[in-house]
Amino acid sequence: MRCVVFLLGLVLACGRSPPPEHGLADGDKIWISVGGVPLKVEVASTPKSRSQGLMFREEMGWDEGMLFAFDREAMHGFWMKDTFIPLSIAFIDSRRTIVAIEDMEPLDESVHLPPRPVLYALEVHRGWFRAHGVRVGDKIEFLPSPPEPRDTVGDEGPSRGEEL
Repeated sequence: MRCVVFLLGLVLACGRSPPPEHGLADGDKIWISVGGVPLKVEVASTPKSRSQGLMFREEMGWDEGMLFAFDREAMHGFWMKDTFIPLSIAFIDSRRTIVAIEDMEPLDESVHLPPRPVLYALEVHRGWFRAHGVRVGDKIEFLPSPPEPRDTVGDEGPSRGEEL
């Protein structure tokens, strides 16, 4: 009987994805590295904050974004209802690998789905991934502290209303 219970537990555990990064508290602003590029993100890790996302916001810093952290890998879909900022989204699996990047139009209610189950999604200004050479297959990393200051001359991103 113990053997059957153990095997059942093992089978169930194999079908689960690992939990998201420990300590991703909803609303926290943390630093991550995306393909080696530092980015300050706001964490959305509750159903309420994930459904709100970046809705109704009119501005966001160029090197800022929102990281959606889920409890388990799944086909998490996104839309741009009531979102005014043009965005790009990266879908990220439990290995912290980017599996897809898509551009999204403000106020568009069509659903964007990843090609396979993901544990995270990252929204940034449209064109940010392209401007920094971030591609499918790149990794995200959680940074323990803000990165060292760097020369940012010419790296402030597009001006208001402009995109790459």
